[in-house]
Amino acid sequence: MGINDVLGAIGDAVDKIGKWTSFAPAGMEQKPLVSLTDEGVKLNNPLATTGVTPEAKSVGVNAGLDTTMEGMRWLYSNGIAQPLSTAALMGKQGRRNNNDAFGFDADYFSSANWAKAWHAANHISPGQAFVLDPNEAERAINSPLLYYKPSDSYLPPGFKDLPEDQQQQILKEAGMPAVGNAYIENLRKESAFYKYSSGVLDFALRWFCWF
Repeated sequence: MGINDVLGAIGDAVDKIGKWTSFAPAGMEQKPLVSLTDEGVKLNNPLATTGVTPEAKSVGVNAGLDTTMEGMRWLYSNGIAQPLSTAALMGKQGRRNNNDAFGFDADYFSSANWAKAWHAANHISPGQAFVLDPNEAERAINSPLLYYKPSDSYLPPGFKDLPEDQQQQILKEAGMPAVGNAYIENLRKESAFYKYSSGVLDFALRWFCWF
């Protein structure tokens, strides 16, 4: 695992904890974050019964540093990583089932394909996109997303016994944020080469961009 994966995982965890969880004071029962009702899936307000302040704002130097870091993260994500991932996905998808050695017959000019690749690149890093082969790129572009799953204490009884695809559908309907690409995450679990090679490439890209 590259250091960027480690730092990214820590940052994501902190961000999701701050946004989607709360801690009930002593003697109070924590209300499940997701409820299954007769009307469908309901996303409960985790702060409704706890009185916990949703956010603590930074002040002084910390506020400026937080703003600067957030701006750098936004710039890297939207101005560098996503365009590179989109280009890599389209380059590989365009060559799928194409025998032309120079790629002149590849489908590089479909606006619909570019739009799909752009949306998929929201959850696929440049390193992950680059290591895919053409068929894998196609599957990644068409893959469903993974949605944030709170800890068991925030979920209704029996939730963890449901099939994974049903769990994901419930989380999606409840308004949980998308946190990954299902095909990519499965590939990272199955292939150590893919996991570590894509991590090294992403680390190298971040290092090059900031230094």
